[in-house]
Amino acid sequence: MTTPISIGWFGPKEEAWEWILKHFEDLTILREQDIESWLSQRRVDSLGEMNRRCALMLASDFRTDPIVELVRRIEQPGAPESSPTGFVPWCLLLGTDWSGHRRTQPLPETWHTFYWYELVDRLFPWLAGIANSEPVSKPPALAPLSGNRKVSPRVQRWIDSALALKNRRTVADRSNSESNSLPPSIQLALILTENADTRAVWMDGLSRRNIHCVCTVPTHLDIWVQPDIIVVDLDKPPMKMAARNGLGDKFDTELESTLDQLNRQFPNACRVVVDPFPRWQTWARLYESGADFLIGKPYCLDGILDSLLIL
Repeated sequence: MTTPISIGWFGPKEEAWEWILKHFEDLTILREQDIESWLSQRRVDSLGEMNRRCALMLASDFRTDPIVELVRRIEQPGAPESSPTGFVPWCLLLGTDWSGHRRTQPLPETWHTFYWYELVDRLFPWLAGIANSEPVSKPPALAPLSGNRKVSPRVQRWIDSALALKNRRTVADRSNSESNSLPPSIQLALILTENADTRAVWMDGLSRRNIHCVCTVPTHLDIWVQPDIIVVDLDKPPMKMAARNGLGDKFDTELESTLDQLNRQFPNACRVVVDPFPRWQTWARLYESGADFLIGKPYCLDGILDSLLIL
């Protein structure tokens, strides 16, 4: 999948970041001294309209690297026009070392932050919102809160994002119903899970998109279907518990074997693997085994489906 907007990237470019960068066509790798010039070419014009659909993306591998301080300098308090970013959307991507950062080193709630593995369910929908938005002279205001209840900016953004996804789906559904459009790219999904609640979540989400669903377990793949997408969403213990019980490498080996079987049995299907504890080293192994996308838990199901439906 590629995004139809201009991406400015500052940060590391190896391992997980290289995998992310492969998804962008219009990409500019920036040095620190290039950021101001790149932003100045994409700020709003005299009529208050954004010249290009664009986003500045910064990536941080470790909580001790200087990226966060750079972001603090870029995102100055006060009116947006006083900030070096102007009205150019920006976000901060967090590496594996940032897991649990909201407890140990909290970041400002007003920042757009994504973990590296949230590419499909959160980052793509955020970029799609930028690409599909009308030119504006200022960022959209947060939806008003009801009563005296206080919601953090981060949670409010999730609410606003969900509403935006719903509105875009409504417009798309109306457009499809008014035209003789082709069938959706995903008509049949195969879900591999051993948990009844997980099965119910996927079946409910897919049914709302009018996508047929077949559910099974990895040991029962002798089925006569040709799915467009396969989701492998299995339970997995934390790494320390898995290592203590001697399950860690066994789980990965069994999962790799399952992916190998899926590749041979359903060569044309898109394969999505859900991992409750994403680590790049594990994902790299699964990627080599034939997985197309990694989804971390807790995931945004609507974001996943919106991204995959336009592959």
